Amino acid sequence: MSVLMGAGGRVLALFTHRRLREYPVTGGPSTLRESVRDPLLQDAAVRLLRHIGWTGVAMVEFKRRPDGFELLEINPRFWGSLALAVEAGVDFPTLLVKWARGETFEPVTAWAEGVRARVFFPGDVLHWLRNPDRASMNPSLLDFSARDDYWRRDDPAPAAALALSVLTGLFHREWRRFLRG
Repeated sequence: MSVLMGAGGRVLALFTHRRLREYPVTGGPSTLRESVRDPLLQDAAVRLLRHIGWTGVAMVEFKRRPDGFELLEINPRFWGSLALAVEAGVDFPTLLVKWARGETFEPVTAWAEGVRARVFFPGDVLHWLRNPDRASMNPSLLDFSARDDYWRRDDPAPAAALALSVLTGLFHREWRRFLRG
């Protein structure tokens, strides 16, 4: 649940997504996620942020339980899945700059639902390699309908930099340990 809160608890931007996959498989950063609407979750996050007098961006992370939600954390910074929010129509970085400059804008509380984004390499590839149920993954690893967080045909530099970083990291013991999950 991602939020940009202004003064007085005013919601300036709002966005919700759900994790479809993560790495390590047992829990970690999302590798595939989808934009959704969850009014109960949105309300809980906004009430919490208002209660603590929050202003600025935050990602409020909850885990769904049979009896409701469990608060995991509040991240007071941009989050790893930010590209999905932007792709779905909530451009938090631009809105934060506008807010910081004192510009006025209409709150952004609507977005495209069902938009999917992922980190194909190394995230989703590692999820697939370590997932004992890889044959039944839905969507499959080779379903490229989700937008990649790094790859853009018109700007391949971020994906190239990520690949170089990962490949360089393979030579470091800590990175090899992380890759093993």
